[in-house]
Amino acid sequence: MRLTLLFAILALLLSACASNVETQVTRFHEGALPGGETFTVEPAASEMNGPEFRNYASLIREQMQWFGYRPVAEDPDLRVIVDYGVSEGRTRVESYGSYGHPFYGYHVGTLHPFHHSVVHPYHFGGFYGPEIRSETVYTRRLQLRIIDTDTDEVVFEGRALSEGPNGELAEIMPYLVESMFRNFPGESGATKVVEIETEGGRRY
Repeated sequence: MRLTLLFAILALLLSACASNVETQVTRFHEGALPGGETFTVEPAASEMNGPEFRNYASLIREQMQWFGYRPVAEDPDLRVIVDYGVSEGRTRVESYGSYGHPFYGYHVGTLHPFHHSVVHPYHFGGFYGPEIRSETVYTRRLQLRIIDTDTDEVVFEGRALSEGPNGELAEIMPYLVESMFRNFPGESGATKVVEIETEGGRRY
């Protein structure tokens, strides 16, 4: 019994350590994209062209190169236009059913004269009423447009939206970029939920 309880506790602790960034990704295109083309990564607005943008652009270049595209400084075949942002925080209130801990809810006693331990299952857990929790959440977004410079047509549009308690866009951007390029270019016109496990179980 003790060994079973120990394994159950360890499993609970391990599951509690895991946390995912959940992103809704929507993409639009008209069939297969050009392959092996040269590209540049550019900000959607000139005022965005600073160190923050260059940091995000390097993440996007890595993903594009993974799919066979080649970065260049000028005269590209494709222009990747990047827009991003984070909303002001809003308060999210949720109600949970509160239960006693499933392990500490047991009452352990002793039977005499053999001194064997006994667990009384009728003390398992217990409902204590709803628990109200509130936290500040932010909507983090990444948007991409890929333009064919020969025709000046947009050949790809994508949007990645994620909601969570972390409003620091620099920390969440690697997850947004990875989600955007998951199974790239993806199914056109469909919104897919992409989950990526975070390091150390940190909540984003």
